[in-house]
Amino acid sequence: MLSRWGLSRWGLVLLVFALAALGGCGSLAGVRLTSVARDGGTLDMRPRTLAYSTADRNTADVYLTDLPAEVLDPGADLKGVSGQLVHIHLFITPEAGATPIDSTACSASVRHVVIADGRVGVYGGGGFLAPSTSPGDRVLAGKLRDATLRLTSAGPEFSDRLGASKLNAAFRAPLDPRLANALAARLDTILANATPR
Repeated sequence: MLSRWGLSRWGLVLLVFALAALGGCGSLAGVRLTSVARDGGTLDMRPRTLAYSTADRNTADVYLTDLPAEVLDPGADLKGVSGQLVHIHLFITPEAGATPIDSTACSASVRHVVIADGRVGVYGGGGFLAPSTSPGDRVLAGKLRDATLRLTSAGPEFSDRLGASKLNAAFRAPLDPRLANALAARLDTILANATPR
């Protein structure tokens, strides 16, 4: 029996598995920040805006956010806003025989902005990013597993409910320098108003 797309039942099953393999856990992108404390919490994000830029074949800046479009302008007020903005900087593309390729190695730094009803906290750290495509490709895809983060800066009244945390992320970000630069500008204005911790 054929589906309405002209696929056999087995063809449809294979298509579903192929789509699941693209982004892990059946999605194209996702971020999870989990406290390492025994009674700590977890914060999930399904980004609606993704972009990356690159200067060479070895590095990349990836931006993922679930913030609404109207607050992505650098001057937009964050009052009453809740959401997240993640910046992953791949500073060396792992290469067998030339760089360490292990979950305990570090190939990327991470800044994870959490906005809770206008209150801002910035978690920072690093981990091993395993890209499945290369910087400069039309889409940069990769997975970051168990990157270690902690609160590095915050605005007034932000309550750190996670403490030391681990970040896991899977993404497929299109090469879009213009959008990536706009998200970097938004990030800069947020960081300018956060005090180091």
